[in-house]
Amino acid sequence: FLLPAYKARFFEEALLSIKNQTYRDFKVIVSDDCSPEELKPIYDKVCGDDPRFTFRRNEENMGSKSLVSHWNLLVDICDTEWLIMAGDDDVYDPTFLDEMDRLSEKYPKVDLLHARARVIDADGEVIKKDALYYEYVCQLDYLEQLDFYKHVECMGNNILRTIALKDKGGFVNLPLAWGSDMATCNMMSISGVANSGEILFGFRMSGLNISSQSIENKKITRQKFSACCLYDDFMIDLLKRIKFEGTIENKMTYNRVVKQHRQRTAGFLMWQSVSLSFVDYL
Repeated sequence: FLLPAYKARFFEEALLSIKNQTYRDFKVIVSDDCSPEELKPIYDKVCGDDPRFTFRRNEENMGSKSLVSHWNLLVDICDTEWLIMAGDDDVYDPTFLDEMDRLSEKYPKVDLLHARARVIDADGEVIKKDALYYEYVCQLDYLEQLDFYKHVECMGNNILRTIALKDKGGFVNLPLAWGSDMATCNMMSISGVANSGEILFGFRMSGLNISSQSIENKKITRQKFSACCLYDDFMIDLLKRIKFEGTIENKMTYNRVVKQHRQRTAGFLMWQSVSLSFVDYL
């Protein structure tokens, strides 16, 4: 687990959910991104005596300049076969790692393992539940599953093969990490993806996330628009490079994926354009 930390409010709960995994053979690097809040006392209380956990602190805040640069700094440090980019406010069910370990053994060629997720609020109440997917999907089917009704898009419910991620240059660096999770997982799905049947992860939408901040913040709104454009460029290039067997069924799937991407991107850009117009009006 690589855990960039900044917010204290749910930090203890996040650490406990990792510490309480039934699968015990793991490491955790907690990286304090020069937070103004006191994170170290919380860390010491929960896991300071656990040799699987280590704590580091950036000399200056990286997230204000580039969230993904902090992620990739931790990727460079990572020396395990698999990695998880965890959050300081998300929660893992106790059997999360056990199920991911089972999938990694059953599908040894994949570079991406994906657990179903639920969206929770600040009080832990469930807002939304992820769709149910096939246990194994090829890259094309994975890209199509992103448009399933009720799909939950987040980062911490994915396990990535470390060497494969490093070979690809690390996480895709987009402004505010807006779309970086989706772009990186799409990139890592080339060898297929294994999905859990059970919901094993809680993605918290507490209002403290950058993605939750008001459109009245002009700088953030413009960065989101830029990220949408860059994500579109990334996906167009990725879709051009996808190779698949030329069956009618695969061709139809490919065409659906391209159409879905165009529709999704058009919707994002229209929404961000309206936001930008509103910001300029303000």
